[in-house]
Amino acid sequence: MIDNFINPRRFSNAPSLFAGDAKNYRSLLKGKKFLVAEDNEVNQKVIRHVLQKAGGFVDIANNGLEAVSLLKQNNDYHLIIMDLQMPEMDGYDATKYIRTVMKLSIPIIAMTASALEGGKSKCIEIGMNDYLLKPFDFTFLYKRISLLLNDNLVNYSEEVFNNQESKNLYDLCLLKEMDDNEYISEILTMFLNNTPAELQELQEAYVSKQFDTVYKLAQTLKGITQLLKANHLVNILIKIEENAKAKNGGSLANLIDQANEAYKRIERALQEHLKNVHATFGIAV
Repeated sequence: MIDNFINPRRFSNAPSLFAGDAKNYRSLLKGKKFLVAEDNEVNQKVIRHVLQKAGGFVDIANNGLEAVSLLKQNNDYHLIIMDLQMPEMDGYDATKYIRTVMKLSIPIIAMTASALEGGKSKCIEIGMNDYLLKPFDFTFLYKRISLLLNDNLVNYSEEVFNNQESKNLYDLCLLKEMDDNEYISEILTMFLNNTPAELQELQEAYVSKQFDTVYKLAQTLKGITQLLKANHLVNILIKIEENAKAKNGGSLANLIDQANEAYKRIERALQEHLKNVHATFGIAV
């Protein structure tokens, strides 16, 4: 959900992998088995679809504890995608356990919605193999996985998220890469069904001065909003995160009002978009 994709990193040691489009990269993932540790339902659905479209097999863990449990049952996964911030056991602790207690060397890609200072080096230090900021275009994800599965070293560079506000309410280019109108419709419907309640939770957490909860809810909302590239709302949610982290309640009320107004505009536009999609392609509402 953003103005620009995360810029692809350069790899000097694997030029052959960059010769084709998403279809070429997907072919390298066919038949591979993936474990995805992610607590957000929409993100789970997106990543599962992306990997299955490439011919991969996907198991989902709702947190690090579930990921460890699945690995204890069966550790023949080719690659693990690990969200860093999850309940019960986060991605850092899960990775430490996988590396130090279970002694497994399965490649692990860290995912996070926030570019935390020192986050990249911390991930490498505890044994992760790569580090991605959400959102990323799907071809880019295929490239990263292909490199790890082909035993190529990953070269890191800074990832810059462009927060410049867009004139458009949203842009579905990330979702359209999947070339699946029914899937896009499902994701948009989930967004429309879930967001009002999440914004209400955000408001209630602010009123009760639960700043940590405000921060976490804003981060969750930011994830799907970035997938839709709804830049104006993304920028508001980033400001809510910043103010919640600083426990600056004075600015939060206005920002939450702005977030609600921005969502209402997106909601109206998306509802119209879905009507057109359903009418054109005969997809059931």
